[in-house]
Amino acid sequence: MPGIHDRIREDLYNKERALWTALTSADPAPAVRKLCNEDANLMFPKMGIITLEDDEQFRDALKPPFHRFDGYQLDEVRTIIIDLMAGVVTCKIHADKVPPGSQY
Repeated sequence: MPGIHDRIREDLYNKERALWTALTSADPAPAVRKLCNEDANLMFPKMGIITLEDDEQFRDALKPPFHRFDGYQLDEVRTIIIDLMAGVVTCKIHADKVPPGSQY
């Protein structure tokens, strides 16, 4: 059986992947809200910092059809355990968007 830190690392990694999977959808707001801590800061290219504190700004920024990304890849993932109730995930993210009319 994996140790507690290994389970925490796996859980945090899975949540990071779930967040990015949500961001490839047309309506990510419900999943993003569920996955993020209320103090989260979200940063996307060509947009200001988005927080969950300003509900109107959050809904506006992630409203359908959001679809900013078609795919993503997480590289150099590091999960740092702070204690049994906290951790941090750092990674390089390569996200792409297929131009309209293109085929995968």
